[in-house]
Amino acid sequence: YTQPQVEFVANNLPTHDINADVLDSILDNLLSNALEKTKYEPNTLVKVEIVEEQKHYKIQVTDTGKRMGQNTAQQLFKKHISSQNGLGVGLYHAAQDALQAGYTLALTQNTDGAVQFTVDLSPPTLASEATSESN
Repeated sequence: YTQPQVEFVANNLPTHDINADVLDSILDNLLSNALEKTKYEPNTLVKVEIVEEQKHYKIQVTDTGKRMGQNTAQQLFKKHISSQNGLGVGLYHAAQDALQAGYTLALTQNTDGAVQFTVDLSPPTLASEATSESN
C-alpha cells in the first residue's frame, strides 16, 4: 500500500502477541475498501494509525471521503450487505475474524471528511479477565 494517498503512523507498537494473519486480513480489507473509495472520490486520503492509551492498542483506518449511509453503517457487521463499492461482505467476515482472535472491529466515526474504522487489539487475556471479573 504505497499509494501517495495512504499515510501510516506508528509511534508505539504493541508488546503483546498479536494474531498477524488475522490482523493482516482485517487491515487488507479496510485498506482495500478505502482505496476503492478513492476511485469514486479522487481527493480522498487514507490514514492508518496505531494508537496506544495506557498499553491498550488500537489501529485506526480513517479516510477523508464522504460518510456512508446510515442504514449501511448500522448493518455493516450484522449481516452480509451489498453496498455501492461492495464493502459489506468483506467487513462482515473481517469483524467475525476479529472476534475469534479476541479483537473488535468497529466503525468509530462516520462523518463527511472522517470515516474511521478501529481495530481494538486488547490482548485476549485481558479481555477474558475483564469478562471473568464482571461475572
